[in-house]
Amino acid sequence: MNLEYLREEIDKVDDELLMLFVKRMRLVSQVADYKNQHHIAVKNAEREAAILTRIQTNAEELGDEAAQLFHTLFELSRTYQDKLKQGDKQ
Repeated sequence: MNLEYLREEIDKVDDELLMLFVKRMRLVSQVADYKNQHHIAVKNAEREAAILTRIQTNAEELGDEAAQLFHTLFELSRTYQDKLKQGDKQ
């Protein structure tokens, strides 16, 4: 294997990650709609903790890095939900 090949493989994974991120954020939009309709808070610390436990179990070798990735996803999801909620008020 050479460096160019490895970079091409990373690019493919990045493309897949982007598609999954878009899919995730579309689902987050639906969650935001539900939460708005039912007056549920955006942040759910118990759910986030359960997800982190599952992630850390499934990605033991990455530990902190996997947790950091999902902390970032949670933050982006909450920010997006807040943004959508603000849009409903306008």
